[in-house]
Formats: sequence, C-alpha cells, structure tokens
Amino acid sequence: MIKFLSLSLFLMLTYALSFSQTYTDKEMRSKPLWIEMMNDTNANFYETVKAFDQYWEKREHPIEEEELIGEKKKSERQSKIARLFARNRRLNDSQHLAFEYKKFGWWRINNDGWAKPDGTLYTPEERKVMFQKERGAAK
Repeated sequence: MIKFLSLSLFLMLTYALSFSQTYTDKEMRSKPLWIEMMNDTNANFYETVKAFDQYWEKREHPIEEEELIGEKKKSERQSKIARLFARNRRLNDSQHLAFEYKKFGWWRINNDGWAKPDGTLYTPEERKVMFQKERGAAK
C-alpha cells in the first residue's frame, strides 16, 4: 500500500512538473514570452522579469506618452517634412508592444512585494490573511 501511494505521489508530481513551462534564454530574447507569463497567475515572478529584461536587452524601448507629448511641443516648431521623417524614425517593430510594455511596468510594481522567495506570487486569499494579521497586530 505504501509503495502504491509513493508511486502515485511520484507520478502526480512528475505530471505537474511537466506542465511548468521553462524557457531558454534564446527563446526569452527572441519572443515576447513575458506577456504570456505576466498574464499567467502561476508564473514565476523572477522568471517573468528575466524574460522581460532579456527581450528588451537589445531592442529599442517603446515611446511613452510623456515622451510623445514633449516631442509634440518640439515638433510644432518643425516643418511638415521634418516631422514626417522624425515620425518614421520613432516607429519601429517594437512599437506595437507599447501597451504590453506599460502594462508590464504596472504589473511589476504591484507584484514586487508579493513575490515569495521561490518566485511564486501570493494568492489573493493569502494576501487577505496577511493583511488581516497585520491589521490585528497593529491594534
């Protein structure tokens, strides 16, 4: 009976681990895997940040709204032709990821304090319990 339980536990663990996704550094650099990982509640926080950093390591970061507003003031003084050329230089292949880039920044700030040492994030239920404990200790 013990052998059967041990074997079944081993098989369940092996099955569960086979679904945990691990990516190579090459994959992280070539594909925006961090988007998928960010939206996965079971993804490792530190692996997601690593995937983001590696993807953007040799790419031009998307233009933020604040930068566009500042450039608009400058470009009002430029001629139409100069503005056309400047716009074409600004837009690149990574510009379509601008929304996800900004979303990741927000995700990273909000989850940074909720990462366990192993990289998993606390669930909302665990966060609630922690908050209630802290609140009870403060009284």
